Amino acid sequence: MEGFGEPAGQGVERPAALLALIVIPTFAPLTSGLLPAIVASLVNGRTLTAEGAGHVSALYSLAGVCAGLLAGLWLRRADRRRMLAVLVVLGFCADLCAVWLRDYATIAAGRFVTGFAASSVLIAVNATIAASSRRERIFGIVLTSQSLAAAALFFTLSHLSLDTSQLFAILAAGWLVTAPFVIWIPEGPSKEARWEVRGPRIRRPSLTRASVVLLAVGFLSFEVATGALWTYLFTIGQWHGLSVATVGSAIALGMLAAIPGGLIVALIGRRFGHSGPLILGLVANVAFTAILLWPIGGAAYALSVSATSLLYTFALALFLTLLGDEDPSGSLFPLANVIIFGGMALGAWLLSSSVDSGNYRTLLEATVAAFAAAPAFILLRQGLVRLRRSALNSRKPGIDDA
Repeated sequence: MEGFGEPAGQGVERPAALLALIVIPTFAPLTSGLLPAIVASLVNGRTLTAEGAGHVSALYSLAGVCAGLLAGLWLRRADRRRMLAVLVVLGFCADLCAVWLRDYATIAAGRFVTGFAASSVLIAVNATIAASSRRERIFGIVLTSQSLAAAALFFTLSHLSLDTSQLFAILAAGWLVTAPFVIWIPEGPSKEARWEVRGPRIRRPSLTRASVVLLAVGFLSFEVATGALWTYLFTIGQWHGLSVATVGSAIALGMLAAIPGGLIVALIGRRFGHSGPLILGLVANVAFTAILLWPIGGAAYALSVSATSLLYTFALALFLTLLGDEDPSGSLFPLANVIIFGGMALGAWLLSSSVDSGNYRTLLEATVAAFAAAPAFILLRQGLVRLRRSALNSRKPGIDDA
């Protein structure tokens, strides 16, 4: 790959590099998977109010957005291996210090730093994976590993009586696990390419502004809907008249159901392209979410939660893969981070008024509409890709399907 050389392209395919690209995003951002447990622990163990703990959670999402906005300044100019080393140390120190933090201001600052470090690590890792010719398989395996680790830790912690300090010590240990693997991460762009104003780009028909915009808008619509659904999933179950135990069991089952979503993407690879399976998955997600619009019992609620959880990791792996298809240099992954964290927070905020008024049907209708918009945008993008391919095929045949 011109300007991206062996360290970022062929280097990603080395077994040691592949192992590092799976282990680091699994254990560095443990806070993301354990956020509900952390919020509950801050309320019970650090005497924060529920509102204060919610603000800390929001700060973590804000940190993810900030990381995405700032990553554009260093992603193609810095040695990714060195940046990851700095970020791992920063995240470890923030979580370790949290063991002794007690007041709201310092806890909030610590969560922001941890969120920034974890999000920046994910951006660097995802951008590196994008250079691989097997990016869809690696993204699928990474998301499967993340889901498995989060579920295992969540269920383990639910059966242990750990105080807040011990919980933060576990989070700090996650950073230590990743540290030895940083040396196997490819450096990134070649030194000659790092200070170019715009890095070299692969000449693909799908690499157009309109294609990227349609992909980004579809991705954002999906994340906004997901943020609204997941934030209020527990109270939606209660709105249907289900008991706390029934709702809790369904959500726990949903965490397990998320595990095979990424694995399915890894297994199918490029057999059916990337856009087609994504559109089918998004349409199925609309159908399973729409179940919640009608009066349902515990079994139907559990089915909806499990199916949408599985389809989330399935769709996320394919969205990330398409971003890598658009630009294998990884320059679009800061945008992905802004979409994921910003979209989740935006969805919860936009529909909070419906929850406050108890109008859950409006919440669900808006969520289904946002989910339905996502495959529409991807379908439009796919039409644009085909038009561009047909126009350029005569000059440059053999272009892969994005």
